[in-house]
Amino acid sequence: MKEDVQEAEDVQEVMLMQPFEEEEDISEGEEKWSVVWGVGRFSLLMLLFCTIYFLQGAGKSGLLDAPLSFGSGKVVSVHENCSTVIDRPKITFNPRSRQLPNASLIECESAKVSHQLLGFANVTGIDQNKELERCKQDLSKLRKIGANGIVISIPVFSDAWYVRELLENLLAFSLPSTIVVLHYNKKSVFDETDDDIEWLQKHEQIIFNPTRISLKPLTGTYLFSHLLNFEYVSRRMNINRFVLQASNMWWVRPGFEEEAIRHRCTTPRNIQRLSCNNTWRGCGSNFFRTEIAKGDTGWQFHEGSYFTGAQMTEFLSFLMKEQGVGIRELLRQDIPAEESWLPMFVESRQRDVNEPCTGRPMCYFFEDHCGSYTTLNCIDEVVGSKVRTFPVPDDVTVSIEGGHMFAVKRVPRQEHLSAIRDYIRRIEDQARSKGLLATSCEAVHEDCNKR
Repeated sequence: MKEDVQEAEDVQEVMLMQPFEEEEDISEGEEKWSVVWGVGRFSLLMLLFCTIYFLQGAGKSGLLDAPLSFGSGKVVSVHENCSTVIDRPKITFNPRSRQLPNASLIECESAKVSHQLLGFANVTGIDQNKELERCKQDLSKLRKIGANGIVISIPVFSDAWYVRELLENLLAFSLPSTIVVLHYNKKSVFDETDDDIEWLQKHEQIIFNPTRISLKPLTGTYLFSHLLNFEYVSRRMNINRFVLQASNMWWVRPGFEEEAIRHRCTTPRNIQRLSCNNTWRGCGSNFFRTEIAKGDTGWQFHEGSYFTGAQMTEFLSFLMKEQGVGIRELLRQDIPAEESWLPMFVESRQRDVNEPCTGRPMCYFFEDHCGSYTTLNCIDEVVGSKVRTFPVPDDVTVSIEGGHMFAVKRVPRQEHLSAIRDYIRRIEDQARSKGLLATSCEAVHEDCNKR
């Protein structure tokens, strides 16, 4: 704080000294006294102005609610020529080192298990001793990597070898302080003696959610699994951004954490309101229209969408009201609820805030342009930030720039269809050789590149 104030005073002193240097008839002592008096008078006036501004307008202007906020400490918020030191959470980001500050962690003894939510996942009789031990293991990982509060949530059901390749891709393009939480399909084979499973469990950036439900494509179970992931990690760490990822979505550019921090969250309004006049996206549900979207409609691709921890907490709390009536309704849905329920809940409740969601989903996924599986050309478009059209259902095309896209879909999960995965790995190697990737998994695991 002292350094910030001193720096501001130094700048003011340089500006105020210039006129006195032009006066030749002022003695050295008088000049020094005039400078000191001028600086002091100017500082008092600026302090008075800043105080009045802060008390009267800071709250309305959003000064106290900056979207870049996690960690703890003091931040200097600049308004025109006024620097006000505010005691509040802060975030700083160094583009050169791509480092974010650490998130605050929650001690295990204070992390309460949500029995009510887990009841919907048929989890009963929780062993508190095992839960406490698991929490301590997770916290050890979070402390070791200096977790930054950005969480990638992935429901998976594929073979272990593919899940490892998927995570190696994510870890290569992410910051070394970003974590991923996995929900493993209850019906999938999970052999803890498998080398790939062992690697996943030991990696410092990967956290396994022990609660597993049966995932059914295009139903509310996928959004529910994301909610279980959020609830699990939020009992260990204050989450800043919660990013949704699909298991056939691969990253091809670094920097998605900065994108999520900068734009706060994603909602359909940012892509000119994708049409939602049918039941496919859940828009036909009376609960969706009246309780979630508040009479509005809309949806967005969930792949690469992101929300703040506070928004996720509010959404989960809303669904749990009245003995979990919202969760019960969610689990009855035969639609991809993660593309309508969550984003429209956030959009319908953030219209009057000072910090609206300005982000767009970060994954390039358009069958009309790329086909059932992504193509090498589509991958190159994302890598070069040259995506120019946004084709969507209902014959809508929105013109955009592609700079907000960092991943592609669909990437084949089949072992014999490896051409696209190999191509993305070559992009990864090229990016690493050019120094574009943060020191991530290879700094944590020396066998990161052994495939």
